Amino acid sequence: MSREVLREAARAAAAGRRAVLCTIVETRGSTPAGVGARMLVREDGTFAGTVGGGCLEHDVWGAARRVLEEGGARLVSVDLTDYEALEAGLACGGSLRILLERADGRTADAIRRGLERAERGEPAVLATVLPEAPSGPGPGGTTLAEADGTPVGEAARRAAEDGLARTVPLPGGGRAFLDPLVRPEVAILGAGHVGLAIARAVAPLGFAVTVADDREAFVNGTRFPDARRILAPFSEALAHFPVGPATAILVVTRGHRHDETALERAVATTARYVGLIGSARKILGIFRRLLAKGVPAEALARVVAPIGVGAGAETPEEIAAAVAAELVAFRRLGPEAALRLNPKAAAVRERFLASLAPRRSQEPASR
Repeated sequence: MSREVLREAARAAAAGRRAVLCTIVETRGSTPAGVGARMLVREDGTFAGTVGGGCLEHDVWGAARRVLEEGGARLVSVDLTDYEALEAGLACGGSLRILLERADGRTADAIRRGLERAERGEPAVLATVLPEAPSGPGPGGTTLAEADGTPVGEAARRAAEDGLARTVPLPGGGRAFLDPLVRPEVAILGAGHVGLAIARAVAPLGFAVTVADDREAFVNGTRFPDARRILAPFSEALAHFPVGPATAILVVTRGHRHDETALERAVATTARYVGLIGSARKILGIFRRLLAKGVPAEALARVVAPIGVGAGAETPEEIAAAVAAELVAFRRLGPEAALRLNPKAAAVRERFLASLAPRRSQEPASR
């Protein structure tokens, strides 16, 4: 939805039609929509997208109409406890801030270039300087953020990796809102019962889903109507779409041999998360064989295996719920925090690293 609103904002600006882009940039407590939710208010009073509905949306629409006339940008603070919450259908009790910005030519150009990057699977993060005074006019101006080593650039890099919008301080004072355009993706290698359950579990969590298998009867539109589907051998599947830092790869094929093939390809990518299903014995066996084939130990050490938070999951649906929880933790808290929720994977990693010690002690010292 957010991308469609951005496209509409760019089209309106390119056609010379006035419009205001309304974006939730901060939230506290329970709110009807999250950070990054957008609504576009056009000069004829129509709108696209949503920032939560109800009286909240009506008030934002009114503020947007004022920005249409005055130009610039405003940062509107909303305390939802001020609303007749139950009557308005907003029984939330939180608060939020919404950026209202006229969609001008500069903004449209940044959106267009950002969406083009995103379509190619490249990192693309929109950056907007926030007005300093709440509910007061400010500079606004949306640009493309670059991962250039600066504090803001580093924050933009993290946003591109985890797909989470955020507000960050600027080195010279003030703040900027960073909004990644590349939707985090889950690539599921294996379209069996577990792969199907995982696809169904993670799609509502904001992940784009790709499913790959070498069996047409399994990877088809009937089983996966909303996912990108790849019919190819597991040795080739990852070559059919761009894998980047915002990608999580899950290896859940129908057998050890296919798991090994798929994992070998997965660890060679820049995916931020690579996970493998199975018992500790199976996982360590695959690791040993891949080591013997020349796969770097460092690449294997970052694999999360077995996948899923420690919930004793057994059925495909239980495994999918555990995996979905792990992906959310990995995305929002980082790799190490997520691994603490999966003691089985942490134990397998320790056993694997311990097995490397004798091997490394026999390696000749570098001169």
